[in-house]
Amino acid sequence: LCASIGQWRRLEARAHQRKLESNFVALNREAVKSGLVTTAEHQAFRNTHKIWRYPVNEGRVKTCSPHLPPGTTYGICTRPSTPIYDLIEHKYQRLWLEQQEQASEALRIMSKEKIQLRKVQSTRTSLLRRYQPPADPAPLWKLPRFDKVGPHLDTFPSDKARQRAISAHQSDAIARQGLHGQGIYNIS
Repeated sequence: LCASIGQWRRLEARAHQRKLESNFVALNREAVKSGLVTTAEHQAFRNTHKIWRYPVNEGRVKTCSPHLPPGTTYGICTRPSTPIYDLIEHKYQRLWLEQQEQASEALRIMSKEKIQLRKVQSTRTSLLRRYQPPADPAPLWKLPRFDKVGPHLDTFPSDKARQRAISAHQSDAIARQGLHGQGIYNIS
């Protein structure tokens, strides 16, 4: 038996030479720790310092995952079964209806609060109704001897022409802007 076993061809395990590659993450981290900022400084640091790592997934045999208990799929537990009694009793329908009623009640209360908190909007009419034009200020004080002095110029030919000009101005004042209708024409 030993002789026959000794003559079997055996495969010799060869030492597998792994090629190492530069660990750029560690090199960059060490370069930043030493205070280097520019790319030229980083390249010089990589050329002078070598940090190696084994290539990822080279020569590795995938190991089997640990044995999982039955009923578990990749760490996700299965959903528990729905109780049949709850289905027959329409429990989920009642719960949904109650939730809908609560949501609509909350919405109704919020809208009611909004209506109560809202102020009445001021329109142009209400603003004009409240607006009181400032009263004409008291006339400036004059010396009594100048009270009876009339105007030096009278550009109207007669008193009747003056009255007609004033009435024309007042009828035209409706279309003009300003407190007394003396401003520019209001187009809009």
